[in-house]
Amino acid sequence: MSYETLIWEQSGGSGRLTLNRPDSLNSWTTEFGHELRQVLEGEAADASVRAVLVTGAGRGFSSGADLKSGFEPHPDDGRPNLRKELDEIYHPVITAVRAFQMALLGERVPARTALDWGLINQVHPDDKLIDEATALVDRMASGPTRSYASSKKALNNMLFPNMQEQLELESELQHELGRTADFMEGALAFVEKREAKFTGA
Repeated sequence: MSYETLIWEQSGGSGRLTLNRPDSLNSWTTEFGHELRQVLEGEAADASVRAVLVTGAGRGFSSGADLKSGFEPHPDDGRPNLRKELDEIYHPVITAVRAFQMALLGERVPARTALDWGLINQVHPDDKLIDEATALVDRMASGPTRSYASSKKALNNMLFPNMQEQLELESELQHELGRTADFMEGALAFVEKREAKFTGA
């Protein structure tokens, strides 16, 4: 199956999912989210796929939500309906890294710093990245994948025992914030490439 915003490839037990919106640093749109969920619940979930490499086309993995594309309006008042976006698109495919400073300040994290913080496992030169990542996913695909799945389940249960509750809280909070003047100002400032003037409203 072909997609507008993604590329899915499979070689043996290894799958590769490429986020393919390089002109916008692979930012998320509604269509992008739906296609990503479709791949993860379809081709990538097939029993023949034993490991998946997720990568981004162009010069970055993903810059987050595409503020230029807008959001689906809430039927009551026309303001962004972030709860629907989160519940139907983001949360089904999310892998969360809860880091307080990053969440508050939205700072860019250099690769070496991310490695030091344990946010990523390895750092490679640009020209070696895909080869190294492919070698890793091929290694995992030829390994005991049921054991990997059980280990991941056990770790998730230890580290994120209240994940569903947390995602529901995030939906509620994001939905409320998406209806504020500060949210609209922040999105507009990003699109216009200027400093945002937040008022706390």
